[in-house]
Parts: sequence; C-alpha cells; structure tokens
Amino acid sequence: MAEIRGWMEAVARVLTASLFLYRAVLMLLWPGAEMEVMDRDGVLFVPAAFVFVLSLYLLSGLALALGYRTRTAAGLLAVYLFLNTFFMHAPWDGESSEIFMFRLAVLGGLLLFTLHTPGPVSFDGRNMIPVRRSRP
Repeated sequence: MAEIRGWMEAVARVLTASLFLYRAVLMLLWPGAEMEVMDRDGVLFVPAAFVFVLSLYLLSGLALALGYRTRTAAGLLAVYLFLNTFFMHAPWDGESSEIFMFRLAVLGGLLLFTLHTPGPVSFDGRNMIPVRRSRP
C-alpha cells in the first residue's frame, strides 16, 4: 500500500504542476498576447512581470513535478496564485465565480503540498523508484 501511495503522490504533483507548465508553454509561444493581457489588466512594468511569472511557472512547476524542494515550489506558487486570484480574477470584479472557485481549489492543493512531504517518488524523498524489500 505504501508503494501505491508514493506513486499517487507523484501523480498528484505532476498533475498540479502541469497546469503551471502548460501556462508557461503558452506564454513562451505567444508572449505578445500574454503581455497584452497583463497591460489590459493594469499590471505595472509588464516586461518584468512577464519574465517573473514565466520564470515562476517554469521553475516552480518543474520543481513541483519532480518533487525537488516541493514545499518551497508549492509555497511560491500558492502565494502568487492567492495574490493573482484575489487582485486580478475575483468574482466581484466581473470574473466568473466558477473560475474563481477553480483557482481556490488549486490553491488548496498547493497548500497541501506545502504541509506534507512529497513522498518517496521524488527528489526530496531521494528514492525515485520505490524498492520492494523482502521480509526475512
């Protein structure tokens, strides 16, 4: 059962990280469109903000997926997502309440990653492939 749990933790990390990595790929493919949205939303210093968000998504997303410094990566993404959700995508600003709730759910998952160890199938766990030990 512990072996299955380790793999399930890894799958949960990868699925959560895929959201941020996918967004980073879109930002790389169409940087102009992303900067235009940032400018329209009133973000200051758009080029610097773009580089910051892209770096955060890429580096923290990869770290979360691989289980490397998982708590730090999840914490950074959680802080960014919290601020971005409440200041840029809140339902009281005309944003869809369904998207708002989706973002809160992702935030809850990231907070769980900050509280719990990433499991044995991670760089933090230092055992990338769980080994079944035979009983004497």
